[in-house]
Amino acid sequence: MTSAVLPSNQPIPQPWRLTADEAAKRGRLRVALSLSLQLIPNKSHISAYHSLIPFEPFNRRGLKGVARRDEAVAKDWKLKQRKPVRQKKIRRLLERLCEPIELEFDLTGAFLEQAEFGPWSLLLVDRQPLAFEVVPEDGPEGVDTQRIAFPTLRGILAWQPERRWCDVDHGAIPFLLNGADCMAAGIHAACESIEVGDLIWIRDQEHGKPLAMGWARMSAEEMVAASGGKAVGTIHWIGDELWELEM
Repeated sequence: MTSAVLPSNQPIPQPWRLTADEAAKRGRLRVALSLSLQLIPNKSHISAYHSLIPFEPFNRRGLKGVARRDEAVAKDWKLKQRKPVRQKKIRRLLERLCEPIELEFDLTGAFLEQAEFGPWSLLLVDRQPLAFEVVPEDGPEGVDTQRIAFPTLRGILAWQPERRWCDVDHGAIPFLLNGADCMAAGIHAACESIEVGDLIWIRDQEHGKPLAMGWARMSAEEMVAASGGKAVGTIHWIGDELWELEM
């Protein structure tokens, strides 16, 4: 067999391999693709949390979740049926708000209003949405006796309840600020009174600041012990439309 002879002015073919520049380019593309597939929190949400407490950059390892932005908050919601109320007219609402989480506050002299916002009935205190009523996750729509009263995240900041909380690690924060459900893997402690179906709030374990709230899918003992599974179905978080609602 005779071997082919190449003209002297043509380079000798080499086995195919990436040059250093090509390898670097492909590496950058892989990084860009992997980042595009992650839940990257909205910058406004991060800024909102930064305004509460300074902290180090997010560690993305840890909690995983599925964004619920389309389910939980609709951008075309508007404040409706806003009207001033007297404290004695909402006495039962305040009782339902305070008793389960042992809240104590004095609304004497406060300007109180009620309004509708999406699926929630809001209680405005001095023009701030500090509490709401909502139908339980599995409850029938439109039945007033079934509605649960609970502080908003701004209400939690104002009143600092000591019950119905769970602590999450640093890795959970960017997912929660993006509206993701809370997975048990990121929970390190929880109020012992939490039962399945309770409305609870989620805080970061280092500073105790509220991040989000939602329906408990596990009891306190289960969500702390479990290494996987969905622990809380999120309905309200820092940076959503309720948090950003301007009076």
